[in-house]
Amino acid sequence: MDWVSELRTLRIELDSFRAARQERLAQLKDLFQSLQIESALSEMNRILLDGQGEMEVYTSWEPKENVDREQDVVEVDGEAEDESDSISAVLTWREEWDREIAVDLIIAERESYLQVNDVDIRLDQDAVRQALIRAFREEMGL
Repeated sequence: MDWVSELRTLRIELDSFRAARQERLAQLKDLFQSLQIESALSEMNRILLDGQGEMEVYTSWEPKENVDREQDVVEVDGEAEDESDSISAVLTWREEWDREIAVDLIIAERESYLQVNDVDIRLDQDAVRQALIRAFREEMGL
């Protein structure tokens, strides 16, 4: 096969790879929305913190300015592998010192993970809400 033919074949593979990744990102966004993570954190900010907290949402595929985030590593079957894609929502506030609740939705190669302050929880809206309450209590020492 000549050079140009090889490149065209490779281009077909690349297009397929990109389409599959876009589909996976769309599924990740849909799952994040269906769990209502952002709205739950916003309600916590409004009701518990009188709107004094700050909330930010980060995605692994859209770099943010002035954000120095280490690439997370997910351990699967005892082996560390680079995280494929993730969405993180973080609520921060100051009460005596800086406090934070972070919700991370991670889709690795073989599985999806949902964590609130690094604690694994079910991919379920009620589980998210209960985990947020627990995390808030822990942050505040209640």
